[in-house]
Amino acid sequence: NTDLDVWLNSIRTRILVVDDDPIFLKVLSGMLTHENYEVLSVTNAIEGLRIAARLKPEAILVDYEMPEMSGIDFTMRLKASPHLRRIPILMLTGHAAREVVVQGVKAGVSGFLVKSNTKEVILQRLRSCIDSAISPAGISTKK
Repeated sequence: NTDLDVWLNSIRTRILVVDDDPIFLKVLSGMLTHENYEVLSVTNAIEGLRIAARLKPEAILVDYEMPEMSGIDFTMRLKASPHLRRIPILMLTGHAAREVVVQGVKAGVSGFLVKSNTKEVILQRLRSCIDSAISPAGISTKK
């Protein structure tokens, strides 16, 4: 059983981060990698959609404002695919304006993260989002 334990502990949760700010992307990716997530990061939403379709990450963090398409448009395109619609998406934003939240919820966003949140808040929301996506009926598996 030791080999099984080693193997299970070596499996890392795959996270896709899509943000056009390379500095923020590097900081967030480094933080998640340090927490033992396998992080795929891109600065282009169109490439993010291609990677999501190919690798099917356990969760996606996507910026609200990007040049080629907004995080809302990214979410709507991803949720339109039967093979990808169950992937939870956390919207990253510099501001949590009410209209952004309403648009995000309508598009299928699982939650929001203001970019100035602490590491602990980001990690807690990410874990919660992933737990809700993989447990039956959205019931958290955490005790």
